[in-house]
Amino acid sequence: MNTEQDLTELDEIFVLKSLMPVDQASKFVQAIKTAGAYFRKTVVEDAIKRTVAAWEGLPYANENSPTTAPDNIAWLHYYTPTEDWLITRRFFEIRDGMVSHKPMFYAAKTYGHKYYTDVTYGHYMLDDIKARNARLDLYWAPMPVNDALRHI
Repeated sequence: MNTEQDLTELDEIFVLKSLMPVDQASKFVQAIKTAGAYFRKTVVEDAIKRTVAAWEGLPYANENSPTTAPDNIAWLHYYTPTEDWLITRRFFEIRDGMVSHKPMFYAAKTYGHKYYTDVTYGHYMLDDIKARNARLDLYWAPMPVNDALRHI
């Protein structure tokens, strides 16, 4: 029998899987299934809660919020060896097992430069980010974009 807590956990996993590339999501689900109780409690559940909390804090894009301000909060982080996306706004919702609207973010994108001086702000489709084999950073802590550029 499902309890409200069970449903919340399933919804959190759906949110996480929706944000992750397929390969990363399948490996994460496998880790959940095979992990021992201690690892699941200390590492896996912490990663789920941290990422879902960042998703819930990620504001919707609208005309009233400055989107290119360097002190914008980078709520989520996707990365490849040569690129990073610091997600500051969203245009969609994930709720009740469904993704509403086109999954698109507003983000600061950097290209593998040593000092990240080449930062481009723009709209990025989630599917395009995933298609570049970008990973969702499960240990990311939300921070201002300027600080994030020093930490990636």
